[in-house]
Amino acid sequence: MIVDEVVGAPDNRPERAQLRALPMILELGIRKFTFVDTWFRYKLVDFEYWKFGTESVDVGANSLCQFISQDVEFHSDFEITKHLLNKTLGTKGSMLVLVLDSAKFCLKDNQDEKPMIEDWDLTALTFEYEKLFPKYLKLVGIDDPPIPLTETRNMVFHRMAKLHSDTLGRRPRRLAELFEYEVIPSQSYAWEILKSFANKTAQMEFHPYIHQCLRSWVEKDITRIAEQMLETLQRCQFDPRKVEKLRADREKKEKT
Repeated sequence: MIVDEVVGAPDNRPERAQLRALPMILELGIRKFTFVDTWFRYKLVDFEYWKFGTESVDVGANSLCQFISQDVEFHSDFEITKHLLNKTLGTKGSMLVLVLDSAKFCLKDNQDEKPMIEDWDLTALTFEYEKLFPKYLKLVGIDDPPIPLTETRNMVFHRMAKLHSDTLGRRPRRLAELFEYEVIPSQSYAWEILKSFANKTAQMEFHPYIHQCLRSWVEKDITRIAEQMLETLQRCQFDPRKVEKLRADREKKEKT
């Protein structure tokens, strides 16, 4: 169990970042994920999505991660979390990771009783993401994070920040700096993110489209990030080939 309070972020918050833990969990070897489809506007990283809330979502002999808030649990038509817990306990070799918004999370059929973590005796297997993430950074060799943890706890952005710092010789002070396409390294993952939007000309007339796609992943600076991406896409006429050329030009400058 992983407890990350932003999973329950209110819908009216600009940056919700409910899925910020997903890239770290993906790096740990889990590829299948399930969560409500309203959170699934964009794939920041490559993973397998299983439609949320149906009996077809099954751990089986595989590993699965479910992101779920208390509000989603109580308003779901199907007791999906209990279903997954029972399937995991009954299947040898299966693994289930639940990312919850609170340690007091209760199952749908047990709203007035003990929290699920206590009721299912999972306390020893429960970790706070705020504490777990810096430990994982150290495990992968990022002892001194180049971007403040107060800016982001998304592993994708910390790897981007590490490249930014190593290549440019300066630390990014804020998340939006990782998307300044005039200066970022040519090998930055920010270019892949940009290119993935390049064919979406109709939707890209206004930056709110980018905003809506990224808000499940980004904790801060989302308006500025969306503006910078849109400005660069307009410059490239929403053509992925021109985005790649701009990136190649950046690489040439780095070699001179």
